[in-house]
Amino acid sequence: MLKNKILMPNHKKRKGEAASSAVFLAVALVALVIICVFVYVLLFGRDQDMVVTPQAAPSEAMIKATAAINKKLPQEQEKMGSVDAGVFKGRWVSMMGQNKIAELVFAGDQFEIIYTADPQGRMRKYSRGRFTYNPKKGVLNLRPSRADGEPAPIRGVTYSVLTMRAFDVEVKRQNGDDALYFIAEKETVLSKRVHPLFLYADYTGAPVLKFSKAQ
Repeated sequence: MLKNKILMPNHKKRKGEAASSAVFLAVALVALVIICVFVYVLLFGRDQDMVVTPQAAPSEAMIKATAAINKKLPQEQEKMGSVDAGVFKGRWVSMMGQNKIAELVFAGDQFEIIYTADPQGRMRKYSRGRFTYNPKKGVLNLRPSRADGEPAPIRGVTYSVLTMRAFDVEVKRQNGDDALYFIAEKETVLSKRVHPLFLYADYTGAPVLKFSKAQ
């Protein structure tokens, strides 16, 4: 009995030392993990934050196309103002050179384009459908529809389809000028995948059309 009483305090002491060692080991592991995370962020996180994706420089062809567009506008495209959606309502006309005329009519969400290069206007091309306009981007979307059919028949006039493809065009206006300037999106300029009106007006030139409000 006496021997057991003498040994019991040493046994408790060993248990306490073991518990203290376990706690110390746990704290050391947590500290090690924190240090590893800190070193990783310091070495790699900063590099990731500093990574800058280089922007591709515009090609020489695109620079020339942009210059040609600006030359055809009353001022640089970036300095011109956008328009409100309500501006489109009504009839607009573009004189595209000798005998070439394009008429564009907006009513509700519908549009109609009539184009002719015939002095007597006997041969006409048309495109009819729906349109939407994004005033923030200044982009007009034209979506032709065969369901809308041909324009009203006129004696002696023959119609053919101008296009049934959907196109986006940028619309700009100079301050103090009521005219609307239609500009093909730059992404489509080099491939000439622009609205046919731009090609009929000037196939090799800048894709810019000036429309004036018809009285």
